[in-house]
Amino acid sequence: MNVESQTAPQSSKENSFLRRLNWALALLVFVMAVSVFSVSYTADFVHWDDDINIYSNPHIHGVNAQSLQWMFTDARYIPRYMPLGWLSYAISYQFGELNPVGYHAANIGLHALNSVLVFFLLQRLLRLAAAATGRAFSVRGLLIGSAIAALAWAIHPLRAETVAWASARIYCQATLFVLVSTWSYLRANESTGSTRTKWLAASVITFLASLLTYPIAIGFVCVLILLDYFPLRRFSLSRESILSRATRRVWLEKIPFVAAVVLVAGVTAWARLNSGQYAAPQSLDEFGIGSRVMQSFYVWAHYLGKTLLPLDLCPTYTTLYSFNPFNLMFVGAALLVTGVSCVTLFRIRRAPGTAVLWISYLALLVPMLGLTEHPHYAYDRYSYIASLLGSVVVAWWLAKLWETRARFAACSVAVVALAMCGQAAFTQAARWRDTPTLLNYVISEVGNHPIAAKQEHILGVEYLASRNSAKAIEHLQRALRITPESPDVHATLGDTLADLGRVDEALPHYKEALRIDPAHRTARQNLGVTLGGAGRLDEALEHFRELIRVNTNDVKAHHNAAITLAQLGRKEEALAEMAVAKQLSGARQ
Repeated sequence: MNVESQTAPQSSKENSFLRRLNWALALLVFVMAVSVFSVSYTADFVHWDDDINIYSNPHIHGVNAQSLQWMFTDARYIPRYMPLGWLSYAISYQFGELNPVGYHAANIGLHALNSVLVFFLLQRLLRLAAAATGRAFSVRGLLIGSAIAALAWAIHPLRAETVAWASARIYCQATLFVLVSTWSYLRANESTGSTRTKWLAASVITFLASLLTYPIAIGFVCVLILLDYFPLRRFSLSRESILSRATRRVWLEKIPFVAAVVLVAGVTAWARLNSGQYAAPQSLDEFGIGSRVMQSFYVWAHYLGKTLLPLDLCPTYTTLYSFNPFNLMFVGAALLVTGVSCVTLFRIRRAPGTAVLWISYLALLVPMLGLTEHPHYAYDRYSYIASLLGSVVVAWWLAKLWETRARFAACSVAVVALAMCGQAAFTQAARWRDTPTLLNYVISEVGNHPIAAKQEHILGVEYLASRNSAKAIEHLQRALRITPESPDVHATLGDTLADLGRVDEALPHYKEALRIDPAHRTARQNLGVTLGGAGRLDEALEHFRELIRVNTNDVKAHHNAAITLAQLGRKEEALAEMAVAKQLSGARQ
């Protein structure tokens, strides 16, 4: 991370100043990244998978032999193999249990550290690119350009979801390892002998660590090959160069990286296909090749657009929920991506850096294209790693402009843009403060889309749990207006009304839930309890009997049946049911 001049040798005084400037800018990047997202320190967990990943996850209550065994052997809890990701959550639990402050502080710290690494990595990449093209940058211009570019990535509003959402820690952590892997790879190619081997091994190990945190960087192998082409210039596009002995070494070096991808991708694919909690991947009949291709073009174009104009950001987007692949928006995205790809490939010899950045962007987003998922959601967090490439472009142009009279104007515009980005990122991060704030914002953005019904339902459940029945009823009724055929919403509304003693209003919702889904166990169980409480014991018993018929190991149904039988004066039957309930309960313990 030493500062070296790309122009004439500097005096020792100048070199000392540049070193201080280098570390001062690094500190500025760190402090700005922390400050912009400081609003997240006081945030709570949100009912947006924080329950599944963290506070209701029974497997990560600290770091111990049992939890470690689960982390490294289970890939079915969610269909991803991410032992180091789980370990990160478990370490936070070890030190602060379920205090959200520790989880959010770790997110902010990791992101700020990533931002500093980006700053240093940009300097090295720009020096390599300058050397490969015969350019010479002013060191001050290179440092300032790299700092502004790192900040442009660090405090961009698209980063808000990744930093402010506790569960998105894995994106920060996986990217940290990728950045270290890139740095190590570049150092390996500046070294020889055993030193080179050590740096290369470090690159492989940290890349594997990234995949084991969360497999978002599968396309990184392609990026390394592109770096070998430019700016490292380890091979050219001529047939002789590609088939040469020196280039074969380039390919052989990628074998450990490819092996890491195959290992983690294979386990993840197995988990995706065998998870009992998640739907199987869509077949080609359900989601055709044409739709998948057009969805890919849209996702690539979507993140370009949101990076350049980060307006109307939302934790979830409805565009890919159901779409016509030949809609003008999708055709336009396909033309844009295809056009840029053709131009960059045509000019790859004259503008190799542009081609390398563009192809790297496409490759890094491949895991985010949703090729096996429908509906798919282009979440903001998916841009976290691919958007790093935009900072290279910003740094390059600012370093070039530093040599001209326009440098102060360019820096002034950049500072204004950074201020606007920082304010927007702060506002967006604040929307992740708690579940009501987040879900109400999502609902305001998606309108009457079916996605809103799910959020209204979750809000209803949250308010019911906090004993705010009026709010719960309000949101559940809204959910039913959007999706009147939802058995879950009917059942929850029945629970809410029954909790208020409004039995006559609750019963129709329980019955409607069972009409839509006769196998809805919660609705049937609670309907039986509500009927029993209203004195309609025979009807209540019928529902408990039906639950037992379907599942003879239903402890709650046996227990409720025993109570109902006792109320009916059928003591022997009640004792028998209670004995079964106790036996089953003891067996589970």
